[in-house]
Formats: sequence, C-alpha cells, structure tokens
Amino acid sequence: MTTIRADDSMLAILSKVQELAEIRDSQGNVIGFFAPVSLDRAPLYAKAAARVDPTVVQERRSGEPKSQSTTEVLQHVDSLKAS
Repeated sequence: MTTIRADDSMLAILSKVQELAEIRDSQGNVIGFFAPVSLDRAPLYAKAAARVDPTVVQERRSGEPKSQSTTEVLQHVDSLKAS
C-alpha cells in the first residue's frame, strides 16, 4: 500500500469525513476513495469502493434502464451452455 501524507488543508477536510468518501479532481473525475479509520471495517469499504466503475454507475443513473426480454435472456443462457 502506498502512503500519502496529508498537508494541513487536506487534513482539515478529511478529518470531517464520517463515512466512505469519494475523492474527485477539479474536473469531477474520481481519483480514489477515503475511509476514515473511525469507520468500522474501513479497509474493506475502501477496497469494495475501488472495485466499482464510476462510469458505469453514472451511466446507470442517467440513462434508460437497459432491459432484455425473457427470450433474449434465455438465448444468452443457452449460448453460455454451448461454450
């Protein structure tokens, strides 16, 4: 694991965080996650959050839900069985 030292301004912000936090750059791009040590199981939350693709989350929030008919789902399942 890499260690990053927080300067006073970053420390002032992070010390107020009470839950898992998403850290973004000035353009709004996710650069990482922060879990305060006071949070029970903080390392597990941070690892789980790091596995989530923020692009996929944003697409799901903004777009029409993608759905498939029962026939399409069954065809997909059959194609997996053939493999």
